[in-house]
Amino acid sequence: MTGREWAKGFSPAALYLADELCEKGECTIVDCGAGEGRHCVYAAKLGARVIAIEIDPEQAAIILKKKEAGGFHNLEVVEGDVMTMLPKIINASVDGIIDVGMSHYLAGQQKARFAALVHSKLRAGGLYATSHFSDNEPPHPEGGIHTATLKELRQIYPECKWQEAKAWQEVKWAGSNNITHSAWTAVLKKV
Repeated sequence: MTGREWAKGFSPAALYLADELCEKGECTIVDCGAGEGRHCVYAAKLGARVIAIEIDPEQAAIILKKKEAGGFHNLEVVEGDVMTMLPKIINASVDGIIDVGMSHYLAGQQKARFAALVHSKLRAGGLYATSHFSDNEPPHPEGGIHTATLKELRQIYPECKWQEAKAWQEVKWAGSNNITHSAWTAVLKKV
């Protein structure tokens, strides 16, 4: 499962989160569904303490290799399901959470449960970078992707709990086989 086309490049939302938090000094960032580690390694290079949660053993192994090659003692790799591992983190102990391409694997009430978990783990004023396939995303051949409208995402992440540090926007990019991918992305601040 390595080398997925939507796992290439950096998410501006994730970079914004890491840059903002690391500029303020010591910080802890959790990368949910860390994939091959592009965002968690970026944050570790900036000096953040990073917890990378990844369910795919092949991808977790890639992150471990990057950790060893870079000498990142501040990067912890946790292999497992985010919905099992995130609850083990102490409430209000995290400055930032990155979710680039993870939460769209959750359906219905799982999405709302994940949003509540993210909110509970962040300190007041903590940042959450998200990228979630939009309703304009074409169906995926392997399935398991749950798209969302902006209205649905705003209901899951309501203004009473979140401010938009970087406003919701729909981003599109060219994939293989002339497929155009589409995702909603934002950086939200815990109220």
